[in-house]
Amino acid sequence: MPKLHSKTKVLGGRAQVISYERDPSIYYYRELVTGTTSYKTKRLEATTLEAAQLEAVDAYASLRVPSEPALRVSSTPQPSQSARTIKRVVRDYLTVLQKQVTAKQIQQGTYDVAENVVYKLLLPFCDSHNIIKTNEININTFNDYKVWRQKTASGRHNILKRGEGVTPLTLQKEMVQIKKFVNVYLLPNKLIKSDLANDKNFIVYPKVRAEDLLANPAINQADWETIINYVRKEWRGDAAKYRKGYWSRTMFWNWMLISKNTGARPEELLKLRWKDIEYEDIGRFSKTAQKDRIQEMMSLGIPIDEDNLDELGQVSNEIAHVVLRSAKTGQPRISSCNCVYVFERWLKFQKEYAKENGITFEVNPNSLVWEYPGNQGKTLSYSRYKQLWIEIRDVIGRKLKGHVFSDEPYTIYSFRSTFIEDSLLAGKDIFLVAKAAGHDVKTLMKHYERIDPRKRSREMTSFEMGAKPKTVKRSAV
Repeated sequence: MPKLHSKTKVLGGRAQVISYERDPSIYYYRELVTGTTSYKTKRLEATTLEAAQLEAVDAYASLRVPSEPALRVSSTPQPSQSARTIKRVVRDYLTVLQKQVTAKQIQQGTYDVAENVVYKLLLPFCDSHNIIKTNEININTFNDYKVWRQKTASGRHNILKRGEGVTPLTLQKEMVQIKKFVNVYLLPNKLIKSDLANDKNFIVYPKVRAEDLLANPAINQADWETIINYVRKEWRGDAAKYRKGYWSRTMFWNWMLISKNTGARPEELLKLRWKDIEYEDIGRFSKTAQKDRIQEMMSLGIPIDEDNLDELGQVSNEIAHVVLRSAKTGQPRISSCNCVYVFERWLKFQKEYAKENGITFEVNPNSLVWEYPGNQGKTLSYSRYKQLWIEIRDVIGRKLKGHVFSDEPYTIYSFRSTFIEDSLLAGKDIFLVAKAAGHDVKTLMKHYERIDPRKRSREMTSFEMGAKPKTVKRSAV
């Protein structure tokens, strides 16, 4: 029996995605045969764990016997193919998924991903190709999906990654969702020809190269200082002057700092509540650590003046433990950071802003950290966060050098990449970094480890000088 390298539960624990030590890059779906100790196994086409987890639904459907149809709306006879429009089928499919969310069979994040692809992308794609009904789907339908998708990304109507293009990894994830829709809904409901599912040329995943995995490059220190100085002074200063966008720009300034220092996914930060944050005093700084402390505080956007320099070497060293919940699985994890000041500054601003504008604003442990005063319980949309970042990047983009190993522009996910790369560069335990980021070590290294060796050149070029030490060799037996 080959030795397992990884094992991840899928479909609510009913099955697993696994890989073997002999080749960890190959993923398999397996499920226990009821009443036995044997498994049904199917090799997956996905090249990443995330894609494999999505493809697991396809594998589940393909292993079902005819008496076990998947995702049927009802047991009543289905209309003929010619009577079902793609628009209606997509609506019915999403209705079924929403019911599964309500029944806690899948996470809300799973539904959101499916909706983004099948409703916001698949429907426009079919419309552009004059494909109205399901029986019009054939072996060639998705041949030019990649070309069409790149055109939507470059235009003003790009839905998922406006202004950032579409990477092969993004395309692969989208094709996985489309294939899932086909295999677990269209096929079981006999809305397309059954032989399409067995044709390898029907839905082909784009190849993902190593360089494609760096779609969200980490921000180097010089670029980070350029970004944060612009945001703190000019960008937010203009908003304060005209009172237009003052709250959103101040929010995003603090949000960037928390994102970079926790490694949280943007979706995870949007759900962050005050009860998820705990402060801990882990001791006092010595004056010898003052220089490093000043550098750290400046990187967080904390103003330093001569009056508090002496204090900095003697202040309490408080850290924040932040509980983050995976947008994919709902599983909690903890990321600790030196951001107590940022959280306190943001809360103070929220209260002052509400008071100045006559807004009732009450904060309790269940309040969202980034909620808007006067619209409690809600934050800005995810797309708005991306727009704010692109707004910043469009102004200072030419001043930024970018990542040494990537030509891709910085994205809203680059703050997370920066946390991971900076942690690895600082020599932090890779297991702890992976735990904080919500990854296993293999996935972390595959997607994020792009460290510039020049930043650790001293370690690479430092050799012990002097006389050759005397050694004594002896046989083991």
